[in-house]
Amino acid sequence: DVAAAAEWIRASRPSVGAVVIKHDDSGAGDGNLVLDLRDDSGAPRDPHEVLASVAALPAWFLDDLAAGGGVVEEMVVGEQLRSPSVQVDLLPGGGVRVVATHDQVLGGSNGQVYLGCRFPADPAYAADLARFGHAVGGELAARGCLGRAGVDFMAARCAGSPWSLSALEVNLRKGGTTHPFAALRSLSSSSWISAAI
Repeated sequence: DVAAAAEWIRASRPSVGAVVIKHDDSGAGDGNLVLDLRDDSGAPRDPHEVLASVAALPAWFLDDLAAGGGVVEEMVVGEQLRSPSVQVDLLPGGGVRVVATHDQVLGGSNGQVYLGCRFPADPAYAADLARFGHAVGGELAARGCLGRAGVDFMAARCAGSPWSLSALEVNLRKGGTTHPFAALRSLSSSSWISAAI
């Protein structure tokens, strides 16, 4: 299924170089692995090679994937990459309040593991994050969701071009950026925090 999903993505977007395989029930990027769809020369890998690479993934990863499911998504690329997010509160009655934007700090061996965040997100795209987060929150609220939700993005750009945002996932829970925001709100003026979103 993973290899088939990777091939579907490649058929839809022939320029894709890699996909990210994500466990459905992991947190902070610990269940993410990158699968290359091109060889070292940049040529597309044969589908049989891709299938063999999936079969050669660590047994623990494949076992967790089989037990809990997962997602295969295009790996976003650019000369500059960032991982911003937006938090929203889904209120009774269908209201949505944008709480904060962040730039997540990622690391680990594959650059996929959440290590922390900076608040607020870069002003170059923070307003777009807030707008997109509000729109996603409106859809969730219309379906009866309540409480805190977060939307993770990838921001990419090449030299001289504006940032391009790609939504990655919705987390219907408090996430890694919730606690730093709460700590800052407790230590600072709430009016300043609202202005800094």
